[in-house]
Amino acid sequence: MALKTKIRTYSADSDLIARRRQEIAIAAFHALAKKGFDRTSVREIAKACHMAQGTIYYYIGSKKDIFDLLLTQAKAHYEEFFEKADAYFKTLSPTQALKQTIEDFYRKLDERQDFALFCYQEAKNMSPSQQKTLLDWDRSVVDVFRRLLTKGCASGEFVIADVTLVAHHIVVDSAMWAVRRWFLREYYTLEEYIRKEVQFILAAICRDGGISNEG
Repeated sequence: MALKTKIRTYSADSDLIARRRQEIAIAAFHALAKKGFDRTSVREIAKACHMAQGTIYYYIGSKKDIFDLLLTQAKAHYEEFFEKADAYFKTLSPTQALKQTIEDFYRKLDERQDFALFCYQEAKNMSPSQQKTLLDWDRSVVDVFRRLLTKGCASGEFVIADVTLVAHHIVVDSAMWAVRRWFLREYYTLEEYIRKEVQFILAAICRDGGISNEG
């Protein structure tokens, strides 16, 4: 998917801009994740992109614009998750829909775990509008789980005193796989971690005590 951002550019070739910005986002991320935003110069980013420092400014206006590229790229990565979650909500029982949505989200996060960690570390360096974009995205993820939990309470499958808090708990536990991966991977594979998390969450909220009736 092409990156669509409102970033200043001196090129009129929209296809070229999209390709170059995709390349910049990928290469710059590795440089920024290694040294941090403050300690990484535009010269180093340009070198990682195999571009002259002056050339990179044809596609971005400043170093902070790279955050826009990364956030747009991340949003595209999770589009499939939101589409599947909506389908599960409409077609599966609340218990099965929640189970499947948790599994999908945790696997999606595992694919971009470096980015998840990067956002925790570098959100302070984002502009207010970029921070809002990140926060709005996080709210949209929480809302996916909040809707599923609310539906389960209405159907009688779940018993939850605070749906919003449980929804946040699910999202935070997914991030823990990225933030504390050095420790967790000593004990669990991704699939083991997902299975234990699903069991823990459903045992806490399901009226029948978990997933024994639905697998």
